[in-house]
Amino acid sequence: MKLFPIVRRVAIALVLTASLVSGLGVRAQEVERIAAVVNDDAISVFDLVQRIKLVIFSSGLPNTPEVMRKIGPQVLRTLIDEKLRLQEAKHRKITVSAAELKAALTQIERSNRIPPGTLKSYLRARGIDPDTVIEQIRAQIAWSKLVARRRKSELKVSEDEVDAEIKRIEASRGSVEYRISEIFLPVESKDREARVLTDATQLVEQLRAGADFAAFARQFSTGATAEAGGDLGWVSKDQLAERVAQAVATLKPGEISDPILSNGGYEILRLADRRRSMGGNPDDAKLTLRQVLFTLPEVAADGVVRETIARAEKIRATIRDCRDMSRAEAKIDPNGPGDIGTVRLGDLPAPMRKMVRALPVGQVSEPLRTRRGVHLLMVCDRQKAGSGPPNRAAVRRQLENRRFDLVSRRYLRDIRRNAFVDVRI
Repeated sequence: MKLFPIVRRVAIALVLTASLVSGLGVRAQEVERIAAVVNDDAISVFDLVQRIKLVIFSSGLPNTPEVMRKIGPQVLRTLIDEKLRLQEAKHRKITVSAAELKAALTQIERSNRIPPGTLKSYLRARGIDPDTVIEQIRAQIAWSKLVARRRKSELKVSEDEVDAEIKRIEASRGSVEYRISEIFLPVESKDREARVLTDATQLVEQLRAGADFAAFARQFSTGATAEAGGDLGWVSKDQLAERVAQAVATLKPGEISDPILSNGGYEILRLADRRRSMGGNPDDAKLTLRQVLFTLPEVAADGVVRETIARAEKIRATIRDCRDMSRAEAKIDPNGPGDIGTVRLGDLPAPMRKMVRALPVGQVSEPLRTRRGVHLLMVCDRQKAGSGPPNRAAVRRQLENRRFDLVSRRYLRDIRRNAFVDVRI
């Protein structure tokens, strides 16, 4: 597919009509309305509303017309970028196989503890067209393959670069490190800066009101960390751009930064934690876990949740060790997932990771409410992360990920500059 030259630059500003906003619904005559034209492909109002529904559901935002109006511009920009990625992939004859899509859908089911093969029905039951998720996944896979193939020479990391990074890590032992996540919104040109800042400010407002940062990163960020919920891992001050490092230093764990203009766009950061670098990464610790799960629906009455937590507290008082955990689980649900097994601390969901990070071996946790229900957790064994020299393969992967992020941003920026985009609402 030939990418048309710019016929006219259109600022992507979205004003949602009352009929679109009302209940996230779309009247029959508006389903086929065009929200935007990207080169010779259209994004319909239906596509836009479906993606907004997905963002609201996945991020835990309240389902209100005001929320829809605020996140609408950034959702539309995300859809436009997806369309550009897919068009470029098609032009370069990059395809996504059915097997690749199936593997990605299976991973989503596994990560969200959805029964195998039921993701589509799970989404339909929540009023979300499964195609909006499938198209998003298709764009992610196609883009990763495209960048890896077309920009292969730019992605190479030399042995000297790995050596230099290991030397830097060794020299920074004892310095402050930050565990941060990011959302990156690119600024393609100077005249777009104010518009992107407005969108970034509205995202910060929603995040500070309780929206899930990882879900927002997956939906809106154009950085390579988007698929990982924006997680940058542990980084030191000298790994960050000056403005970003200054902002992070002022944050407390759990806080969200104001938008920061850096690296050709606006960064939104969330500080998870800070520590003194002592070598081993605490998130690499291996834990053997057991749990007692009191299953509840994602949305349950407050009274039901309180009663379940009270029940869990009574059971908790009777538990002394991992054998007691097994017996308690067998009584509550013989088929329940009591034995989590041995897992890396950093691979656990954030609420569970926070709960067990400092939990002594053999001590039962306080009740933890998640989308699955109420959990009691116990660490049966803990193997601390090593504090030896940096792992060369891990260092190389980190450098490759950073390089991919930089090359990917440049590639998409170039495509945007040569695209025809006509926003119609």
